[in-house]
Amino acid sequence: VDPGKANYYYIGLSSVAAKKFDQAETYLDKYIQQSPNSSDGYNVVGLLYMNQNQYDKAIEYFNQAIGFDSLSYYPYRNIGNVNYKKGLEHKSNSQYQQARAAFQEAVKYYEKALSMRRAYDYIYETGQVYYEMGEYKKALEYYREALKINPDYESAYVGMIHVFFKDFYSAPFEEIIDVHNKLLEIRPRDKGVYHDRGRMYFNHRDYEKAIADYSTAIEIDSVYYLGYANRGMVYDVLGEYENAMKDYSKALEIRKNEIKNFPEAYTEANLVWIIESINNVYLGQHQYQKAVDNYKQIYDIYQNQSPPNDSLIANSCGNMSFYLLLANQPVEAGKYAEEGLKIWPSQRWIYTNLALSYLLTGKKEKAFKIYREMKDEIYVEGNQPYGEIFLDDFNLLQEAGVPIPHLEEAKAIIQGKK
Repeated sequence: VDPGKANYYYIGLSSVAAKKFDQAETYLDKYIQQSPNSSDGYNVVGLLYMNQNQYDKAIEYFNQAIGFDSLSYYPYRNIGNVNYKKGLEHKSNSQYQQARAAFQEAVKYYEKALSMRRAYDYIYETGQVYYEMGEYKKALEYYREALKINPDYESAYVGMIHVFFKDFYSAPFEEIIDVHNKLLEIRPRDKGVYHDRGRMYFNHRDYEKAIADYSTAIEIDSVYYLGYANRGMVYDVLGEYENAMKDYSKALEIRKNEIKNFPEAYTEANLVWIIESINNVYLGQHQYQKAVDNYKQIYDIYQNQSPPNDSLIANSCGNMSFYLLLANQPVEAGKYAEEGLKIWPSQRWIYTNLALSYLLTGKKEKAFKIYREMKDEIYVEGNQPYGEIFLDDFNLLQEAGVPIPHLEEAKAIIQGKK
């Protein structure tokens, strides 16, 4: 920057940082008029447009900056930033092909900047792009390199923890715990890091250490609902249902208060997974009527959503029908199954519950028809034939003490013996 003309440049630069875009544009225009060949000036104008999400204009100015100084790494990095932002926007709109193309373009420009200046923050940014593309091992390579240069770089530790959450097997367990430990040295009172390390111990089936970390997170923040919810999950796995129910209930209470106090940030949909976790406890205790009564909350949440999500409503109908079957209420179960299939016919797994309701209410021929038609069909999500699911459901109902009429005849049809 020409010292004699720096005033316009620095006022423009600080105005961009302060998001005073009109003021920034005025001063940067003056600077470029005085220094028409300034790579720095065009680069900052590019930042001005990038911050206003005018990506094409931003790239135009960054390219002009490169034209005036091809050895300046800033505009290459900034074109990478533009494409990274574009990729995130495409991804949030489920435009995955466009997102990947933008992320690949971002990597190309980040690598160009890195060839000129291999700074730890540039390296980290490249890792972030690979993370968003789902290339987690590649992302880890960049995070590790950034930490070699700056061992106290928090963002790289956080990036690695995000990878571990997505892919637990992306790194040796010892490294996973070491990364959490190092971040805790920097942030000794960070409840989130204790929670995340607890999740890693849980995945490793070291339940005692998982409980200890979740408990520490709760000690740091007594209304940290994730700490309660996930500690409850550990107790659930251990069969300590009373402790699990206490933690799940506390998590649900906290979440409901958050919805009440911050309605712009949370909705009742945020309660669903906790309610489902409570249902798991009831099922583990064979309290099927309580499971039905509890799950009714989820059904009501989805029914009252605006705009309605037909897929979620149908799914809740299907789940409710199965809980009713376990509670030996086949007539009601059939009603919910039929409602779910009417709303979303492609959720064919609900026919498994409808067939059971027919079988338990004296409509065996209707049940047998479903068994014959679907026994060899593959349930995509479970990657198994429906015939296996039918047989598994028979076992679950028998464990619940529900008598199944015509059971052997139904099994013979499903197994192709009749």
